[in-house]
Amino acid sequence: MAAEHGATAEDDEFHPLDPSEWWMVETVWFAFTIPERRMNGVVYLVCRPSMGVCALHINVFDDTGHAPQSQRYWRSLWQLPLPRSLRRFDLAPVGLRFETLEPLTRYRIQYEDGPEIAFDFTWEALVPPRMSGPDHIDQFGRVTGRLELGGESIAIDCLQMRDRSWKRRSDLEGRVGGYTYGLASKDLAFLVGSSGTEETKAAAGGWILRDGDMQDIVGGERRILARGADGEPLRLALNLVDKAGRTLEAEGDCIARGQMNVSGNIFAWDSLVRWRFDGQACWGEDQDVWTPAAWRASPHCARLKPA
Repeated sequence: MAAEHGATAEDDEFHPLDPSEWWMVETVWFAFTIPERRMNGVVYLVCRPSMGVCALHINVFDDTGHAPQSQRYWRSLWQLPLPRSLRRFDLAPVGLRFETLEPLTRYRIQYEDGPEIAFDFTWEALVPPRMSGPDHIDQFGRVTGRLELGGESIAIDCLQMRDRSWKRRSDLEGRVGGYTYGLASKDLAFLVGSSGTEETKAAAGGWILRDGDMQDIVGGERRILARGADGEPLRLALNLVDKAGRTLEAEGDCIARGQMNVSGNIFAWDSLVRWRFDGQACWGEDQDVWTPAAWRASPHCARLKPA
């Protein structure tokens, strides 16, 4: 698959990073969705080359519970051995296997944790990789495979994202904003980053794909219209503009969500979202991202405290 915005096959592998910088990371993130079960799954590997360790987070959630202990599956492992390669690795002691079948295009992820869960899926690109800056790839594709969970065998066949980054990310720092997308087809989709502590957050990067033409977002906003009893997003709205002058307006209902804390100073509500835009309905995600300190200071947390 042809690279775009500078992405190359070498970006599937470890990058030359400053070994004196303690907080350098290489991340690998994949997700899968099973809409008929109102279910979402995440696989997230965070490598710390300067430390010689990596961390692995895997969770599967539906609308039955969002706290780690009430999700369908939740596991967060730290201080694992650093893989020798990110193209192909086998973390056998914790049940994860990963293989690049075709650079920038096809990947296979397998995981097993005793009788509780197992999955085996292939992610295949529908669009070329899109770089945001010199050290971050976003790309969406089709995921096919199977999930074994709670004694059931469930087919996986969906559109979903992968995310890849290599940069400095300190566990003593963090960010507040959002990472949001909706995927209707290989010709119609959007992804937008956003920043800010208010319920209306300014768009900060991303793209609109319409009629097969992908253009960078240059303006707009993401709005949280309603939150639930624990502060979780319930309804969202987007108003976006790309560099070709095209606009996109979308509304979304958060069907299910899981709490995630996949970095030392980042907390997120990861929601499975049913989107409506351009006369289409489709699935996607919204990650409502906070530092713990910013969440504690927010009105969402304050209203949860006893009087």
